[in-house]
Amino acid sequence: DPNNVIDYAIFAASPAGFFTIDQSRGIITTSKPLDYETTTAYLLTVRARDRGNPRQEATVPVTINVTDVNDNSPKFSASQYEASVWQLEAANVKVFTAVASDADSGVFGQVKYFFAQNLAEFNIDEDTGVVATSSSFNQPTSSRFVFQIIASDNAPQSKRVTTIQVTIN
Repeated sequence: DPNNVIDYAIFAASPAGFFTIDQSRGIITTSKPLDYETTTAYLLTVRARDRGNPRQEATVPVTINVTDVNDNSPKFSASQYEASVWQLEAANVKVFTAVASDADSGVFGQVKYFFAQNLAEFNIDEDTGVVATSSSFNQPTSSRFVFQIIASDNAPQSKRVTTIQVTIN
């Protein structure tokens, strides 16, 4: 009976070209990779039409929400950092701020900062990236410190990290 045979089609899509529909079963599948950072939701209009005479049809709006995955690593705003500290500098004086961003959303995009190794002379605020002296700075002016800062996303598992070199004279 032609009235019992239903054909499905994507009647409209915004943006277009990312989904296909099985004409006889109505199953929607992706035809291109989806990226949350580009498009968070897709709006489709699906049409179901029988083969009877006269033909009957109906349309339904379909919203497909994309879930973000941890597919981006943090990126520092500079390729390296250089700073200076005065001899006899006091404790807890800001030296510079490391800045990194992550294009992911939620915890995947929250950046935390750490030193790659233990440093007695400096501390870093894990939330803001502010690097400061950790105690009174009585080093000779010729002292030079070279170390690395790690920017890590806040993903519960499979964290993504980026490292940058810092030189302080």
